Amino acid sequence: MEAAKKYCYGYKDKEADCFELIYPVSWTMPEGNLITMNNNKDWDAINDWYKANPKSKDKPSLNYPVDIEFKDGITQTTEACGNKK
Repeated sequence: MEAAKKYCYGYKDKEADCFELIYPVSWTMPEGNLITMNNNKDWDAINDWYKANPKSKDKPSLNYPVDIEFKDGITQTTEACGNKK
């Protein structure tokens, strides 16, 4: 993901919609629950978690590998990079 973001955003071009996640994707929540997203509308579940846990310093973790699609139609599978939280 880090490399894809660098590719898209670089240092000058800040184009926000360079790539999109290919669904389904899943997130592991800090308490261990799994949220699977099948489309853009499923972001509500993540937003609801943040509303219910406003003081939490822990964040959900995206479960890798994740497929992304660039604007030009090229797809790529991304792997986790380190143990960032």
